[in-house]
Amino acid sequence: MLKKMFKAYLYLVSAGVRESKRRSSQSTDGMLISSMCSPLIWTLPIWGRDEDIAKEKLLKDIRLQFLKLNAYIEDQRASFQLGTKEADAFKLCSSTITQQFLVSKQKAEALYSVVQLRPPFTNNFKLRKFAIDLRVQEERMCAIIESYSVFRVTLTATVSQNQLEAAQQWVGEINTLYPPIAADPVDEKLL
Repeated sequence: MLKKMFKAYLYLVSAGVRESKRRSSQSTDGMLISSMCSPLIWTLPIWGRDEDIAKEKLLKDIRLQFLKLNAYIEDQRASFQLGTKEADAFKLCSSTITQQFLVSKQKAEALYSVVQLRPPFTNNFKLRKFAIDLRVQEERMCAIIESYSVFRVTLTATVSQNQLEAAQQWVGEINTLYPPIAADPVDEKLL
């Protein structure tokens, strides 16, 4: 953003110089350039300061969003810890959900650590992208939990001999929609 403002400044200066060459009177040249450039020179530091304030607010929002996501993952993960008396079908679903939680948590931690390591070099656009990526992780977990809540009703109503097969099918669908692979490394070149 600062580069664009500087280019606009240079354009206005060059336009003022061209205009001043066109005029015959030397006494008005200095006034013309100063009248064109003065407002821009005073606004450049204000724009930079506003951008810094926006970046600090965005970093704070990302931190709060990360903490909220971590707390949500831990709460949900604890609620999916099953006892030893549960059927194998429910254990399979529970372990799949736990695995998905860990993948989302790993991805969120990778994103957050990159944001923390490079705040001075990261612009607001990239910070917003990180915030969106964190929201995607949260929405992913909500979708999986909602899917399981609906499926659990079906699984409970299923005959116990068919429960494991139904659970395997559900796990396959979830793993297809949300591959349980390790988090993608964050490309630091993008920063």
